[in-house]
Amino acid sequence: MAKSTASGLLLHQLLAITEGVKSRVSKAKTEIYKTIQKRDLFGGLSKTYRPNAEDGYVYPPESKLTQTNVKDQVATFTSLLTELFDTITTLDKTNQAAVGNIVVNGAVLVENVPVSSLLFLEKQLTDIVTFFDSLPVLDSAEKWSIDPNTGLYESEVRRTNKTKKITDWKVIEGTLTDKHPAQVKEYSQDINEGVWEQISYSGAIYQTTKQALVSRAQKLLEAVVVAREGANAIEVIPFKIGKDITDYLTAPLQ
Repeated sequence: MAKSTASGLLLHQLLAITEGVKSRVSKAKTEIYKTIQKRDLFGGLSKTYRPNAEDGYVYPPESKLTQTNVKDQVATFTSLLTELFDTITTLDKTNQAAVGNIVVNGAVLVENVPVSSLLFLEKQLTDIVTFFDSLPVLDSAEKWSIDPNTGLYESEVRRTNKTKKITDWKVIEGTLTDKHPAQVKEYSQDINEGVWEQISYSGAIYQTTKQALVSRAQKLLEAVVVAREGANAIEVIPFKIGKDITDYLTAPLQ
């Protein structure tokens, strides 16, 4: 039967040691796997020589000690499993009871959020902050107003002159005489042909709006972190099932 008793260990402390337990148990199990593949370690012998003739030569005895046995290897293996199972089930049992309230500006936004959900929210909100911070903003050099028909922002009318170049000829002064015709030269000039009127449209947002979105996401992220840390401060609830499982598994060896 699974056992559940009080413990002075806190959840964040158990979280800190769990990875170490998993790593150590994994390495030890690997070594046991290697050992049980070496069949010669499980065998031994005792060999003596008896000559047929009474005065025959007696060869020295031979022996080889058994280095290990299945029961010892299984006992070590199941001991590791027991520690691992008890650590993980205790962690899961405590996580079931670990909850936190998300408090923003002194008000509870969401209460009794499971610690696993808080961890998920923390990662998501980190991405959301990055997303909000990447949103395009309106050009601050323009004055914008919302167009109720399209939902887009539109700028004031910007007017610019449209010019075109014309080419003409003019007489060079002093070149006209009674013997020679006047000399002319080509010249060009820009004249105002009309006016461009441009209205710009944008689906971006004001810089201040973007800053408000980022600020709220950051504030909520901080609240989630505080809630998670508070939930992780719960006292561990031991829940040990390892021995029950390993005893069942190894019953044929008993």
